[in-house]
Amino acid sequence: MHEMYTEGLIHPDILNLPSDTIRANKEAGDALMGIMTPISDQLDESGNVVVEFMDYWLNDSGPFLMNLPLLNSNAIPATTKHPEAGLKFLDWMYSSQENQDLVLYGIEGVHWEPVGDTEYRRIKDENNKNLYAFDYWMIEYVPLHRFDVDRTTSAEEDATYIGNTREAQTVLSPVIGFNFNSEPVSVEFANMMAEYTTSILPIKLGVIPYEGNFETAYDKMKAAGCEAVIAEYQKQLQAYIASQN
Repeated sequence: MHEMYTEGLIHPDILNLPSDTIRANKEAGDALMGIMTPISDQLDESGNVVVEFMDYWLNDSGPFLMNLPLLNSNAIPATTKHPEAGLKFLDWMYSSQENQDLVLYGIEGVHWEPVGDTEYRRIKDENNKNLYAFDYWMIEYVPLHRFDVDRTTSAEEDATYIGNTREAQTVLSPVIGFNFNSEPVSVEFANMMAEYTTSILPIKLGVIPYEGNFETAYDKMKAAGCEAVIAEYQKQLQAYIASQN
């Protein structure tokens, strides 16, 4: 990571940029990585792929571990005065292909055009920028997903996105459904996360090298209370697993 940082593949001010700016820089090909987002294809200014990153399996016939019951979800704040409004919107959006297309891609013929039944093409401005954009991963109903006709993913990757193509190999993680309650160690948890931002994140993102810095950072994490948090986490996890047997 530090080598990539020094080579200019990671934004030089990545520790201070808003997450939306980091994501935009990565998607535009100006930087290789964000803080939480994985490495992805490298694009030029026109959106053309100049470096392609590929996923691969070390043991293709082995088990496929599922550690999350779902990737993303939407929630209605408990403090809202009209929770039914959010549910009505989601119900409307998920009720038809036409409704979801409108939210995700804009007006057909103005912002995008369909290509067959399952693909679409963005309509761009004179600077080759999308006229309308909405991150589909944030809200879409996957069975109504349309694939960008200019995508670089394979047919196998597309099929995997729509559904689990490795169902026979899938092993469910025992931690699915477990949620950590940080209240018993709230002070230590808050101190640990603050120290993580200060000491660990610069190492993770390559701003400073791992060598000569990690041991000091780890000592600071322990001083902040990470061992108490880990112990409480392990206690709750073991109780959860025992309750499922």
